[in-house]
Amino acid sequence: MLASTAVRALAADQTSGAAQDSAQHVHATGAWTSNAAGAKLAVAIDIDKGYHINANPASQDYRVPTTLTVIGADAKVYYPVGERFAPPFAHDAIMVYTGRATIEARLHARLAQLPRKAQLQGQACNDHVCLAPSTVDISQSIPVAR
Repeated sequence: MLASTAVRALAADQTSGAAQDSAQHVHATGAWTSNAAGAKLAVAIDIDKGYHINANPASQDYRVPTTLTVIGADAKVYYPVGERFAPPFAHDAIMVYTGRATIEARLHARLAQLPRKAQLQGQACNDHVCLAPSTVDISQSIPVAR
């Protein structure tokens, strides 16, 4: 039997420094699915037009990779391959996510044992500037269908 629940992440408080906050440009929706083999959290990330976030792994050590953390669980996280992006201010292309990307976390747990919290860390950049990294709370309490 497959159980699925969708959750919507609110990026951040719209009143606090929207132009400077990476979370204002990165939005995430998560959905749990579960079967006899375990559970999977699929997180769809929508990045505002004109922005990108670093892929995981990041192209250089000093770049902030996009990272999904399932709180309270030992989850195996699978990141998509990024796309090459050549910023006008850099000599080398970097790997990024633009538009929509999906990250998956898998764990061996039954439906009743699924964690209720997950976070996405990332850094939104455009062609001119990278904003401060932000952590987006995927859900305050991930609901699970019973």
